Amino acid sequence: MTVARLSANESVVAEPRRRTRRLARAVSVTALVAAGLLAFPTAATGQPTVLEEVGFVAFCTGEAGGYTVTADLYQNSTVEVPPVVVVELADGTVLFGVGSTEGDVFDNGSIDVDVDLVNQEDDSPAGPASVTGTYSLVGQPTRVHETLRDNGFIVVINGTNTQLDVDLSAQYAGTTIPLSCDPAFAFDLTTRRQPIGNS
Repeated sequence: MTVARLSANESVVAEPRRRTRRLARAVSVTALVAAGLLAFPTAATGQPTVLEEVGFVAFCTGEAGGYTVTADLYQNSTVEVPPVVVVELADGTVLFGVGSTEGDVFDNGSIDVDVDLVNQEDDSPAGPASVTGTYSLVGQPTRVHETLRDNGFIVVINGTNTQLDVDLSAQYAGTTIPLSCDPAFAFDLTTRRQPIGNS
């Protein structure tokens, strides 16, 4: 089950989903940024580019009533990435929906995402779904520092991430599906991208 297979929506959905999948395995905010350097403008000047990135990540899954739900929630102050909700039925049918980029997914402690699902196979409408709940920061910020090489560039990432306590559920077809989110954190980063060989 992966939205990355969906040709009709690949440009909108595939890269954010791949980025969050990597993050779910690595549980690293720097992995998120390294995988998602699309936030940088494609400049040909050879000059360093510095971005201040603030946002949130939550990768959430749950099962109930014959439905398996995955919700990829990502918010970054430098780039718009829509939330993605996938519902797998008991017979293996996969439904997916892409939310709006208007407004904040993570909004002052609340999350409220609505999507219209379609069938992966034929794009036929499959009804609405929602993901709602709350989040809060927990613990102290953890320092982040990493230096990466990316396609002829050196990328230096500095900042913090802070774990989130997330209480979410999905609603579909009259069923409430509790969700568990891992990873889930807030990030505050300064990311510098400089062509290799430039000082």
